[in-house]
Amino acid sequence: MTPIRVVEKRSESSFAVSNVLDEFYKFEKYADASVAELSIWKLPIRSVLSSLYLSADAKFVGGRFNRKMPRDADVGTAMISRLSYVSSYFGKSPTDIGAHIDDALSVVDVAVARDFEQLLGYAHFCEIVPLVRNGFFTVESRESGFHLRHPNVDFIRHEENDILMSEIVLPHDLVRPPYPIQHCIEMVKSLRGGNQGEIQRQSG
Repeated sequence: MTPIRVVEKRSESSFAVSNVLDEFYKFEKYADASVAELSIWKLPIRSVLSSLYLSADAKFVGGRFNRKMPRDADVGTAMISRLSYVSSYFGKSPTDIGAHIDDALSVVDVAVARDFEQLLGYAHFCEIVPLVRNGFFTVESRESGFHLRHPNVDFIRHEENDILMSEIVLPHDLVRPPYPIQHCIEMVKSLRGGNQGEIQRQSG
């Protein structure tokens, strides 16, 4: 007797989902290859890291050295936390140190700045892809790109509750701690030509 072969029937919608995911994963490979070829990897690693850390620092404090901008600590935190996703590329850069920080940053122009934007966007993408693979997001294809959303309303509610509870349990200072001005004075005193009096006047 010929055994009956069971063939799983798949709906058109399931084929559509599969095709969209295939397209998404192809884009992932394209993004990986594109980031590996960014021009910033030809720059000294000090130039790369200094640019990234100074950009994050500017978000934390609102700019330094007479460059003022709106503070956004959440963006600064995200930039730092996502660097682990791109750290494997740092070995592509030469290890030249340069004469000083201004020398290291002198190679950063408009084109390089665009590459850094691409790198940070890619780092965010790396954070999202595992969530897609594990079913935390469904993917829809749009003319402008991909649209990601949680699979259902219950999932959204649980995610909202999880974020809310995570924020509630974080410690918060009721009174802002004093600025460590004495430590800053000691740092200035250790520098050649440091002006302690000027620091004290500014702190008052």
